[in-house]
Amino acid sequence: MFPYPEGYLYPRNCWYIAAWRHELGRSLLGRTLLGEPVVMYRREDGTPVALADRCIHRRYPLSLSRLEGDEVQCMYHGFTFDSSGACVRIPSQERVPPTYRLRAYPLAERWEMVWIWMGDPELADPARIPDMSVMHLDTPGWRPAVGGRVTAKARYTFIQDNILDLSHLSYLHHDTVGGMRVASTAPVVEDHADRLSITRDVRGDDIDDLPIAGIVGTRGKVDRRMEAYFFAPSLHVTSSYFRSASEGGTEPGREFGGFQVIHGLTPETPHSTHYFHATTRNFRIQEPEYDGELARMVQMAIAQDEEAAKLCDDMVEIGGLPPEMHQRVDAAALKGRKRVQDLMARERREAAAEEPASLAS
Repeated sequence: MFPYPEGYLYPRNCWYIAAWRHELGRSLLGRTLLGEPVVMYRREDGTPVALADRCIHRRYPLSLSRLEGDEVQCMYHGFTFDSSGACVRIPSQERVPPTYRLRAYPLAERWEMVWIWMGDPELADPARIPDMSVMHLDTPGWRPAVGGRVTAKARYTFIQDNILDLSHLSYLHHDTVGGMRVASTAPVVEDHADRLSITRDVRGDDIDDLPIAGIVGTRGKVDRRMEAYFFAPSLHVTSSYFRSASEGGTEPGREFGGFQVIHGLTPETPHSTHYFHATTRNFRIQEPEYDGELARMVQMAIAQDEEAAKLCDDMVEIGGLPPEMHQRVDAAALKGRKRVQDLMARERREAAAEEPASLAS
């Protein structure tokens, strides 16, 4: 995956999470996504809007400007743009050339997520948003909770690798959600049309000293079913289900419950990533205080992941590296990389196919 193909850092004809629903309101929100400054807000009727965050005149950031009704007025020279991106007013002249406009980005809302399409707007089909049914966001007996967002100072591919190889739980997260038997349990990786799935059946793990044991309410040795899904290029869903170990458990076979973590990775720049996260759980669903308990544990683990990814990114930047050494446990990460590479390769082919037609016109 290193270096990236010339000019292609991330696929663009895909949906990425741009913000949480609650972040968009009647104020201007600036955020860099896939290297492009974007300004977002809601129109008076509640419709979300995303425009290029640079005035066409002197490139002043519109996110630092003013919202007037549904229009954005640049607070440098007063150029004003409607929610489609068209410039509708220039204080110094009456006529506004029709070519004066900002780029507008398609948005779609699913659950509490606002998704953005950074590529060709003609291809922005909301049906291509990942299947969210696996997240149990509206499944009876499950309780979802928005987590938050952090900006990881590392390229998104390192964080992808991290989530696709959960053997690191036994070491990097030995004090939060780990368990030493996770790393020694081989994953089963399956290719599906729209996703990768990775499962582990961890037997007889001892997690009594970890925060996760207190949150889920486990006691003694546990068997742990781990399931993960990757929807290229940006969405991961990881889950753990706990029961008292069939061999050595205090109540063999007793189900304690499980939880999921939703990881949305949206590249900010070539070396930074917006990391959106949320949880769902099927235990203690009538006890809202456990939303915070679970969120704090997840945030601790993500902070550890973020630091590890940054350190790896820093090392790659030094250069002079020999080829990466891969093991069997890397199967999911390598398949995940290939899916992202395939998306970028398809975009390169499509762009090349369009060039003769554009030249002929």
